[in-house]
Amino acid sequence: MARNTFKDRERAFEAVYFAKHDAELIEKMHQQRAAEEARKDLAQETGITDEAALDKLLEVGVTSQNLQALSLAPLVCVAWADGELDPEERTAALAALEAAGVAEGSTGHQLFDSWLSRAPEANLLAAWKDYVSGLFEELEAPAREAIGKDLLARAESVAKAAGGFAGIGSISKSERAVLDEIESALTGSGAASD
Repeated sequence: MARNTFKDRERAFEAVYFAKHDAELIEKMHQQRAAEEARKDLAQETGITDEAALDKLLEVGVTSQNLQALSLAPLVCVAWADGELDPEERTAALAALEAAGVAEGSTGHQLFDSWLSRAPEANLLAAWKDYVSGLFEELEAPAREAIGKDLLARAESVAKAAGGFAGIGSISKSERAVLDEIESALTGSGAASD
């Protein structure tokens, strides 16, 4: 009789173990399906078909719902170029976000705000470059130039926000380097991914 009790306990333990293991596998399957859906949605929104580029975008938190924030990611990169975010830079970046029509409380605004709250991942600018490269393949030259001019002006205003006397004029070397990288991507000489 004691032998059957041991066998029963062994079977119960196996059932618990395999139920937990099955639940983990099912959760992993759900996560993979969700990632595939997110990649598909992002591809539809951006026109980007390169899976590595799409994965890069997803890694930094970009989805079809917050894509608008990615278009302004260079502002965050400029603001954090020197390793610190000054309150003036934060204010200028948020003003540019709201001027671009990204509503406070939206997913895009939340993502952008999280990038301002802590230094963004090093691959954020590379993900943005992939986005720009794919986007610019779909646009005519006048539209590319207008987008580039507007974004550079916004990025420079963020760079100037905390520099110089009363926030006028000074752009640090690290900010200038990021601005040059952004301009290179916007003019097509650096739009390929790193």
